[in-house]
Amino acid sequence: MRLIFTIVFSTLFGISFLCAQTKYPSSYERNDRFAFDDSDFLYYQEDYSSALLGFQKLYTIDPSFPTINQRIGACLLHLRRPVSEAMPYLEKAVNSGNKEALFDYGVALHRSLKLDEAMKNLELYGAEEKRDKSDEELARRRGMILESMRQLQHPVDVIIKNLGPEINTAASEYVPIITADDKTLFFTARRDDSTAKLKDPEGRYFEDVYFSTKVKDKWGKAVNIGRPINTETHDAVVGTTVDGKSIIIYRTNAQLTGGDLYIVDKKGSTWLEPVRLGKEINTEFQEASACFSPDGKTLFFSSNRPGGLGGKDLYRVKRLPNGQWSLPKNLGGTINTPFDEDSPFMTEDEVLYFASSGHSTMGGYDLFKSQINSQSVWETPVNLGYPINTTGDDIFLSINSGGKKGYFSSDRIGGFGLQDIYEVNFIYRAERQIVIRGKVVDQSGKGMQANLTVMDSNSHTLQGEYKSNVNTGEFIVVVNPLTRYSIKVEAEGYSSLLDEVEFQDNPEKLSVEAINPYVIIKE
Repeated sequence: MRLIFTIVFSTLFGISFLCAQTKYPSSYERNDRFAFDDSDFLYYQEDYSSALLGFQKLYTIDPSFPTINQRIGACLLHLRRPVSEAMPYLEKAVNSGNKEALFDYGVALHRSLKLDEAMKNLELYGAEEKRDKSDEELARRRGMILESMRQLQHPVDVIIKNLGPEINTAASEYVPIITADDKTLFFTARRDDSTAKLKDPEGRYFEDVYFSTKVKDKWGKAVNIGRPINTETHDAVVGTTVDGKSIIIYRTNAQLTGGDLYIVDKKGSTWLEPVRLGKEINTEFQEASACFSPDGKTLFFSSNRPGGLGGKDLYRVKRLPNGQWSLPKNLGGTINTPFDEDSPFMTEDEVLYFASSGHSTMGGYDLFKSQINSQSVWETPVNLGYPINTTGDDIFLSINSGGKKGYFSSDRIGGFGLQDIYEVNFIYRAERQIVIRGKVVDQSGKGMQANLTVMDSNSHTLQGEYKSNVNTGEFIVVVNPLTRYSIKVEAEGYSSLLDEVEFQDNPEKLSVEAINPYVIIKE
């Protein structure tokens, strides 16, 4: 108790000292000064939405006050509002000689892809003897600019497409979750047709779950999924099972102080009541997103519970023989950082995709991928590159069966609203290689999961290891053209198969149906 009291006292004393040094404009009366001090306290407590409201009221008294312009601009940046809203305030503050605004103006320029100007302003800020931001924070921001420069010089070969007005609006749409057949898209949005019609302190509607169905390769108008999934609190879709018959949702508690993960099953065309996942996963803290492994036996999720490396960390639990979940395990320092890791998604070939604000990002959240090696160690995460990642927040990647197309959300410049949902076509995966589809079945013709080892027959080197889908038996193999391969098919309790195949280059197609079904027989 004494330690907590000391920390609070020191913080209050520090804020009071800062406020005492403020030079108020002559137009401020006593109550205005108190109002500024109150808003400034909220600002340093990182309650930017409440601070913004106070500063905006004071702005009407004296719009030329440099500190007010800096504070409003900084609040807007922290709240992830469009950078165009913050820029006029920060420009006015910098031109009026406010030194603290140099940092925030640099951040705004960085988000606007004016990287040289952004670096210049941060260098000017770093030369100031008295400043709020630490050397570590300044170095981190410079690192983001340098990473942006590197990524922009070497863009990856993908096609990015906004999903358009059938999905995106002037509000926020995010967390796209695609079914395996690429026909149904679930996502989360903050729209005026939300179930509760309630708004948070920032004036945004509470989260609800929506969905859209694809007809003739076009997404239909998205609709609210309704009850029992959506309620009066925040409800967000975060994942789906492999067979698409269940979804995972995040729901806040009634006090809006935390949130938990729920599983929702579908019976016919009806969604059943959400069931809260157990204490192995949910805590009194926030468990915000989750995904299943391809075999459904492992659940990856994010949490800001104590004991992690900092911010949100990624954890995993494994399903035990009795159907219960194991104790959670932190994925460790290769995946997690002192900042936030979120939105895990694992593909059929067991590559883990996730978003991070702590690894080498272009700014905000960037999307990364990693895979666990044969020694059960996670490989160093790889940035997916520009234009998938930008200087904004790029997060919540979901990839369809086959891996050629993905969906993610971003607040990049040029969208319909604060956050939009985008489609990414990974054409670079197919231009240099051929994507081969196949299937593993048992004697009855039922699809099943098997391990496939692909070897280059000429060089005797491993080309890749794959798994067929646990429900359909379908698999995808990526190979080089004009090369002979041996494919070994193995499943526990079944005799193994060995096939020798050679594929010709087919420039007219990005994928070919080149493998007849592999029928494996019980031992």
